[in-house]
Amino acid sequence: MKLVSVIVPVFNGEKYIEACLQSVLKQTYPHVELIIINDGSTDGTHEIVKTFMGKHSQKNILYHVQENSGPCKALNKALEMAKGDYVCHLGADDLHLENFLSDTVEALSKAGPEISSVYTDGYIIDAEGQKICKWSDRAPTPWGKNLYKELLVTNWLPVAGLLHKRSVYMEFGPLDEASRNEDYHMWLRMSRRYRFMPLSKMGFLYRIHGKNRSADDQHAARTIQFLTTKNADLRNYLNFVWALLQFDLATAFKRFSLLNLDLISRTFLRRCQILFKGRTPVTISMKRQKKVLQLVARSYVRRLWDET
Repeated sequence: MKLVSVIVPVFNGEKYIEACLQSVLKQTYPHVELIIINDGSTDGTHEIVKTFMGKHSQKNILYHVQENSGPCKALNKALEMAKGDYVCHLGADDLHLENFLSDTVEALSKAGPEISSVYTDGYIIDAEGQKICKWSDRAPTPWGKNLYKELLVTNWLPVAGLLHKRSVYMEFGPLDEASRNEDYHMWLRMSRRYRFMPLSKMGFLYRIHGKNRSADDQHAARTIQFLTTKNADLRNYLNFVWALLQFDLATAFKRFSLLNLDLISRTFLRRCQILFKGRTPVTISMKRQKKVLQLVARSYVRRLWDET
């Protein structure tokens, strides 16, 4: 039976951390190691985790406390500690449904070598745990089948819904600790060589509340800014999109390429897909996307993201 390492990094997560950890121990799949990385919390997180571990001393739980260094360093530390054949990452305010590991381990163990990861659908919940909609209502799996190109257009993958082969994760690791998004950069790199397989299962609860980084426009802008320094395809595409948004046809013509034409077509199809699915209270609007691009552009001396 494959061992699964479930990684839970936490910073000041006293409100939700116990429920998160309980959801891991309630899994129907039995062969699990739970790795908790306390990234310098200053609230009651440490006391809650220690009490939790005392109540479940018979379980395979590893706990590490470090100075606040950011999520990438926390995940790198957890990956150093992990012994599992498979690995997944659960936010300290999110929950796994009890069937998550059983469903994903079964699928990944049967998958071919070209599959590095599988992922489920899940529910988006509010701060009090009330369901808002399905994850796929907010971020549906794209119609296109080229994972790398679809990820250049948008990141729809749910962190809480993914299970990876640890050997592949380590092949592309460690995570770049300068990254503003510990997942997206890694997935872009993995997607050039491997496939991520969606499952028609519900496996997690993703919590929306006032402190989510993913809802922060400044964080989104910093993430894009970082990624444009690492991925030339993304940088060139965003240059092209920004020129179109500014009606700068000369620059758009200069930036035109078959890849950018392909990506703009995928972007259009993506908007059609979201309109077809119907808007939800947490659908990301085009207005917000443009605002994020404006924030990125203002952070550069040049108007666009030049190669230099």
